[in-house]
Amino acid sequence: MPLILQSSLKIFLIIFLLLFSTILATTINKIDDDQKKFYVVYLGNHIPDDETSANQAHIDVLSNLKGSESDARESIVHSYHRSFNAFAAKLSNDEAATLSEMDEVLWMFENKYHKLHTTRSWDFIRFPQSAKRKLKMESNIIVGLFDTGITPQSESFKDDGLGPPPAKWKGVCPHYANFSGCNNKIIGARYLKLDKVPDPSDILSPVDVEGHGTHTSSTLAGTLIPNANLSGLAAGTARGAVPSARIAAYKVCWASSGCSDIDILAAFDHAIADGVDLISISIGGPSPDYVSDSISIGSFHALKKGILTVGSAGNDGPSFGSVANHAPWMISVAASGIDRGFRSRVSLHDGQNVSGVGINLFDTEGKSYTLVSGEDVARNSENKENARYCVEDSMSPSKVKGKLVLCKLQNWGVDSVVKGTGGVGAIVSSPRFLDVAMIFMAPGTMPDIAAPGIDILASYTPLRSLTGLKGDTQHSKFTFMTGTSMACPHVAGVAAYVKSFHPKWSPAAIRSAIITTARPMSSRVNREAEFAYGAGQVNPLKAKNPGLVYDMDEMPYIQFLCREGYSGASMSVLVGSKSINCSTLLPAFGHDSLNYPTMQLNLKNKQKPSIAVFRRRVTNVGQAKSVYNAIVRAPKGVNITVKPTSLSFSRVLQTRSFKVVVKADPVSGAKILSGSLIWKSSRHIVRIAATKMVQTKMVYWLMLLILVAATTSASADRTTYIVHTDKSKIVELNAMNKQPREWYETILNSVKELRAENDYEEELLAPELLYTYETTMSGFAAKLTTKQYQSLNKINGVLFAAPDVMLNLHTTYSTHFLGLEFGRGLWNESSLATDVIVGVLDTGIWPEHISFSDKGLSQVPVKWKGTCEKGANFSASNCNKKLIGARAFLKGYEAINGRINGTDAYRSVRDSNGHGTHTASTAAGSMVHGASFSGMAKGVASGMRFTSRIAAYKVCWSRGCASSDILAAIDQAVADGVDVLSLSLGGIPRPYYQDSMAIASFGAIEKGVFFSCSAGNSGPISATVGNMAPWMMTVAASYTNRVFPTKVRLSNGKHFKGSSLYSGVKKTNQLPLVYKETAGGRRAEFCINGSLSSSLIKGKIVLCERGLTGRTAKSFVVRSAGGAGMILLNSPTQGEELFADPHVLPATTVGASAAKAIKEYYVLNKNITASISFYGTRYGGRAPVVAAFSSRGPSLVDPYVVKPDITAPGVNILAAWPPIIAPTEQKDDNRRVQFNIVSGTSMSCPHLSGIAALVKSVHKDWSPAAIKSAIMTSAYTHDNHLHLISDAYVSQSTKYATPFAFGSGHVNPERASDPGLVSVLARKKYSCPKPQKKGSNTLQPGDLNYPSFAVIFEAFKKGKTTFTYRRTVTNVGTPKISYRVFVDQPKKVEISVEPKVLAFKKLGEKLSYEVSFTGSGANITTRAANSLPV
Repeated sequence: MPLILQSSLKIFLIIFLLLFSTILATTINKIDDDQKKFYVVYLGNHIPDDETSANQAHIDVLSNLKGSESDARESIVHSYHRSFNAFAAKLSNDEAATLSEMDEVLWMFENKYHKLHTTRSWDFIRFPQSAKRKLKMESNIIVGLFDTGITPQSESFKDDGLGPPPAKWKGVCPHYANFSGCNNKIIGARYLKLDKVPDPSDILSPVDVEGHGTHTSSTLAGTLIPNANLSGLAAGTARGAVPSARIAAYKVCWASSGCSDIDILAAFDHAIADGVDLISISIGGPSPDYVSDSISIGSFHALKKGILTVGSAGNDGPSFGSVANHAPWMISVAASGIDRGFRSRVSLHDGQNVSGVGINLFDTEGKSYTLVSGEDVARNSENKENARYCVEDSMSPSKVKGKLVLCKLQNWGVDSVVKGTGGVGAIVSSPRFLDVAMIFMAPGTMPDIAAPGIDILASYTPLRSLTGLKGDTQHSKFTFMTGTSMACPHVAGVAAYVKSFHPKWSPAAIRSAIITTARPMSSRVNREAEFAYGAGQVNPLKAKNPGLVYDMDEMPYIQFLCREGYSGASMSVLVGSKSINCSTLLPAFGHDSLNYPTMQLNLKNKQKPSIAVFRRRVTNVGQAKSVYNAIVRAPKGVNITVKPTSLSFSRVLQTRSFKVVVKADPVSGAKILSGSLIWKSSRHIVRIAATKMVQTKMVYWLMLLILVAATTSASADRTTYIVHTDKSKIVELNAMNKQPREWYETILNSVKELRAENDYEEELLAPELLYTYETTMSGFAAKLTTKQYQSLNKINGVLFAAPDVMLNLHTTYSTHFLGLEFGRGLWNESSLATDVIVGVLDTGIWPEHISFSDKGLSQVPVKWKGTCEKGANFSASNCNKKLIGARAFLKGYEAINGRINGTDAYRSVRDSNGHGTHTASTAAGSMVHGASFSGMAKGVASGMRFTSRIAAYKVCWSRGCASSDILAAIDQAVADGVDVLSLSLGGIPRPYYQDSMAIASFGAIEKGVFFSCSAGNSGPISATVGNMAPWMMTVAASYTNRVFPTKVRLSNGKHFKGSSLYSGVKKTNQLPLVYKETAGGRRAEFCINGSLSSSLIKGKIVLCERGLTGRTAKSFVVRSAGGAGMILLNSPTQGEELFADPHVLPATTVGASAAKAIKEYYVLNKNITASISFYGTRYGGRAPVVAAFSSRGPSLVDPYVVKPDITAPGVNILAAWPPIIAPTEQKDDNRRVQFNIVSGTSMSCPHLSGIAALVKSVHKDWSPAAIKSAIMTSAYTHDNHLHLISDAYVSQSTKYATPFAFGSGHVNPERASDPGLVSVLARKKYSCPKPQKKGSNTLQPGDLNYPSFAVIFEAFKKGKTTFTYRRTVTNVGTPKISYRVFVDQPKKVEISVEPKVLAFKKLGEKLSYEVSFTGSGANITTRAANSLPV
């Protein structure tokens, strides 16, 4: 534990003339007379239907242990069956040990007893009574409080103006002793006392004897009470955060025994089933781990049902390591002070005054009293030590009577002792300063947020005196309390307030909003800084509109626990089964596995620097179009880099990822350092702070603070869900001549009926069936309310359901570059005569374009079952023998985004974007001679397989592509009869079973359809590749040897190469350069609208940095302000990427190294001039080169498969373009073109799709796996200069790319048609489990018969490890032939192959070989990649 030294000891005084203090419930270990203890026992995920069957099932388990049912019934104390399957029982140690070994038992732990963590506060955190509210939604929020009960007769819980409880409420409020009952405010009340041990100081009912639960409940959701005060002190309006919310009270804490695990779990079980929206729990205590802590377990089950749990951080500060309720799926709350204090003054006889803190309801009338020390008035010498602390019965009444007693602080309540002994008051001395928050945490564990928790005025119980101490007869409707118990309901109330505005937000999103909008607190006042107050002071009004949120479901928490060393068996208590195998899960999101708004790094080495890479993903919940740029402040000795440095959003709910790399020098001594990261946009300042370093540990924590409010779109009443169903049910239906749609409609009707009587008006919306999926998968898409979605779990045959998500688009000479020549090889007459149908899922198509002419084509293939769907500006006659099918899918999109505006987009398959037209023509467009872009790149534009038929499926619209629409299109396309599917779109990586596109594509390849996808445009960041299922072909992007060069010449003689599609003058004059302040005002370096000054830039060349706006948009800004030219500067993140853009004035892009040099020369001499020369189209450049933007591996979902698979031309690709859309897609661009040049993996994907169609035309009987194998194994890894393929991200041409950038290499169509050998995969082989123990016959992931290998060595593991994988190849070349292996092995890894020769005797013969990889993780410091040619 870190040692913190104090330079001096300061004594602070607490003055008590009123006998006032707070008693905390204590932990009492309950042990029965026969030494039996209570245990909580978890069984499987299957929850019995009702309480009776659950209880019997649990008794049956105990009967097997006890030997008789009667003994089992005597032992069991409670059955948990509503939200999880468990029971509590009284057992001996031996019985517990035996029970834990039973197969039915997943996990068990011993019951513990916890303790409680015991108005101006709302105004202090800037949450006025006049704050904007959605009262209708607020009144439908139900908050569950686990505490000491509630006082129903309190004014804070009046139900004036409230309607009946929400229909979703399933809870109860039985009649109890001394409990006046519920109303429309307190809608539910229960007490839990499962140990049945009588508590003489309490009442067996929900009534609050202690006052703690009444106080926290009124703080969270109490109604408005004017002129609330304690004997005139702190007069004002007492109110909760959400005065219209409903309260459900669960009494789990008792005056004598505290708060039991078995009771807390029972409360969670009830509350989740009852229908609460969030849970507030001001309880805690020591916990060995997450899987033995009832609050951690219960809150995880609540999370799975969409319920956020807010817990108090504890009152054990300032000790390090004292934080409670720190599970990452909860919000942990620290306590802070407000700007109201209660000061006391002690006047000594010598005239000195000493100040302290205390609440005094008595008037001393200026009298002076004799001051004595407790030690001096001891009963006798034996009691002197106790008397020093004023312990009961330690002082002499005769010596104390009529005097003030000076006591040292050991326990609260000395004022009661002094009064009972005859004293007039007490002065308590403490070495701690007690009027500030005292919640400090150990490094690596800190609270999430701070909220007011000191001297909080709220409602109180009439059953207890103000202090609860012996001799105190004072009572009040309101009182002050202090503790994180009081801070917790403040944050729970804010969470309820946020949820009333965003009812569909997940617990993680709400927590993120609260944490990221906190107001910073001073580390000078709180020297433990973030370890004391987390992200800072809660800020309610900002929290409802955070701009960006960090969202996640329960899977990242499981990955986090795996990283922390938890086993699948121990996590069964959370997930409900032992099926979790940590070795199969790749930790998500970098160093800490969580998409959490904080970051931590432990420095384990005092001698060497520590490095960690954190990955985060944010979702835009603010303005649709916004850009954030990173500003980093790092402390001395710490380097913090962020990639990318700019986050650009074009729509609400769009996600963006970034990476934070922290490198810290070795640290010694007890010092704390701070740094920050700020995301800044034109409207928002997003503060992310700070790096913390304590002794040999360092914490870098991240928070977002939106200083300017953003507009958040209201969420829809219903959400689209994709529902997967059991295929065996479909088989049964078919046997009965029934259609799947009938069953799906029955399901939706039953969901409606289940909820009809129980849910409020939002839930009365009927489910709406959007699509049925019957070809590639079994299921449907429907619009459902949250409760209707939850009801699906009860229906037999429903496997799982997931919310619809929006995916993004991954936005010709290339045929010649690929070696395709008319009349030869794959482009010979016989190959091209075969009918192959390519289905393109994109933004639609422009059917009249010459690239889709059907001249010379035969009739539509007989196998085609599709149609040409009419719609806005599109009729059946728009199809022909080339474009044989066209459909639009928009139900899912409109369910999320509202009805499509027919003015800006066609509600039909007609393309109003250009992307779909471009990709379709790249894959299978007809051959067009003389195609060019403004005379550049002139030549023959042709699809890869230009005689193929095209079926266009429009699934992407202005704001993206809905998964439900994509699935419907895939399902339809396969049923229509396509041979190849091409999808230039994707989203964030997800496990296969949660990735609907992976599921649908699996169904497609089962039907023999080849599936080609883009890898994504999130490079050069590693582990960003999308579409990573092994049955998909995942395509990276690279350059061809056709370039559009420019040259920038400076007046100092220096010159730099660039790229541009500008088609005006060939060379500009030598003109002055301007940049930043010499070009305009704020943000002039980014050349955004309004940033440039016409008087400063007129007739000059402007230096513009990339970011904030599009590349071509900047040229419009420069031109409109009078600039004569523009040089677009790449940042280090963009590297040496040279896009050729169709600028509207002389402009060029230059790489990062040139940009750096130009800026440096400009700083040295602001009078420097420049000219730009344009050289049109040139050939012969180094190629292929992997594009910097192309997403990289390894796959986050499955590292055992190398992704991407292949690279293909994707930079500066010329293809068809709609005549109504400008080449820049800018509204101010009046130019129109027939062909456009575009870049992206969106462009490389259709190249592969077309090539797959070519291979299939030659080998009609090949499976998708065989075609994929042929393409991958025939790829090449060297460029046209005979060097390894390089990476455009770096400036050095010798910096080679790796298979994580290009997969197996660059596609080689002609060789792919004759690969010699192919690897064929059967469907069941894709279900291969993760690695088994040595000697097992079970397949390993590496045994997947895939045409590449990924070998994962455990980092830093000493000693050599050997992995042996098996492959089987099929001879598709020469009947009698032998293949000999040659191995090019990487450094420090030994590779051996057996056998070394494969001798085939006939076509179709299969032979197997094994490859062994031997190495030590401790010696392998980099990723290595080498080839294994045969």
